[in-house]
Amino acid sequence: MPISFDSSPVEFDVARFEADLDSSIRGLREGDHSMSDPADGLAKVLDLYRGPYVAGEAAGDWHYEIRDRLASAYTEGLRRLVAHDTTHEVGTRLLMLALAKTGRRQDALRAFERLRVALSEELATVPDTATRQLAARIRNNDAL
Repeated sequence: MPISFDSSPVEFDVARFEADLDSSIRGLREGDHSMSDPADGLAKVLDLYRGPYVAGEAAGDWHYEIRDRLASAYTEGLRRLVAHDTTHEVGTRLLMLALAKTGRRQDALRAFERLRVALSEELATVPDTATRQLAARIRNNDAL
């Protein structure tokens, strides 16, 4: 939803992220065949998320509700992605990290275990080194 200042269109990335995320999740849920791969479209939208809203800025507390809403939307998008494609390793790793950073380490380890089983059963392989190392850091309560 572009807004104009002095005849120049400006697009807010938060509004775009939320709209694209909703659209991608809906397309994934409804089996949108207008996209070549709805899961790939969702992954591209999720890649736009850059972490907590206005992190590191002296912004007071006005943004906490927005920050929390965006973080929840991001995590829900990751859940939808890995539910659709249980072998999506990058998505699972990002979900593990998001869950662990919000204090949900056991949920993060369950996501790892679902990935490990899916990769073993469907592709006869194991999670890559980066994913196994992240699981170990979460299991050991290491800083992330």
